[in-house]
Amino acid sequence: MSPVSRGFRGRSRIPAGEEDRIPPGQHVTKDFPVLSAGPTPHTPLPEWTFSITQGGDTLKSWTWQEMQALPAEDVTGGKAWVAFGYDGDPLEPEHGGPARLLVPHLYFWKSAKWVRGLELRDYDAPGLVNRALLGFLAER
Repeated sequence: MSPVSRGFRGRSRIPAGEEDRIPPGQHVTKDFPVLSAGPTPHTPLPEWTFSITQGGDTLKSWTWQEMQALPAEDVTGGKAWVAFGYDGDPLEPEHGGPARLLVPHLYFWKSAKWVRGLELRDYDAPGLVNRALLGFLAER
């Protein structure tokens, strides 16, 4: 089995009149492509947890049922949210399910798949989530 998902393929055509609107190396898609490099994890929901940690300590942890019972809202302040579904259905594992972090201002496709928690830091470190987002989530 290839370590690169079926979403990685050759160039697609840019629709006429759209050439100036599409960034170099990007293309228009009308579906929900799967873009993963590596295997898709499949965590049974009874074993799934979401934890917030800092300095090696767990500050808070939720089971799947507890996480689903929390109040939900759309993007707050344009920063981020954890998504559990798409188009009225549970989020499939190949799209990051059961939970995926969506960070619109950092491009949706760069958002973390298969999110299981957040580590709060007082310094920047390479990765998909920046300090401003962590500060926003720490206020929750």
